[in-house]
Amino acid sequence: MSATHPQADLEAALRVLSLPTPGQQPADATTSQVRIDTARDPQAVESVAVALAHRLKDVEAHVVVVWDDLDDCVLAHIVARELGCTTVRAFQEEGLLFLDRELPGDGRVVVLSAVWNDDRRLHSLISLVQAQRGQIVAAAAVLGSNPLREVTPGSVPSVSVANPPMTDVVTVAGG
Repeated sequence: MSATHPQADLEAALRVLSLPTPGQQPADATTSQVRIDTARDPQAVESVAVALAHRLKDVEAHVVVVWDDLDDCVLAHIVARELGCTTVRAFQEEGLLFLDRELPGDGRVVVLSAVWNDDRRLHSLISLVQAQRGQIVAAAAVLGSNPLREVTPGSVPSVSVANPPMTDVVTVAGG
């Protein structure tokens, strides 16, 4: 992939990962069954994660928080590296939610997933971060989805790079 055309690199990477390019509808027009396989093509994953990090640069995050899922952790590693911050993993065990370590004192947090298929997982992660006194500065995913748009608390950017690409500020009552 050429470093001279970032949009072309992103679109090529999305195609390699069998994801819709910006403006293209997914084959079944839903994200409920989409999974991003980070082992499929490391260069494509790198391009997609770097593009996502580029869209997140203005939120000045200190930490990227993800569920302890292999594909999400790979993406979080690349995004955090590009943003110059750390990662924290979230776990659920026997109905309890916890983080693998404390958030930094000034915890400006991006919650990240390859795709937010389930609004409960996004809402649970946001609640966990807020309970740990983290400040959600963005919710992000490679692939845009209804849960990403609908669950984001307050006025927080929702960011994605693939169908539909999003950099929106979403306001939700009660957030």
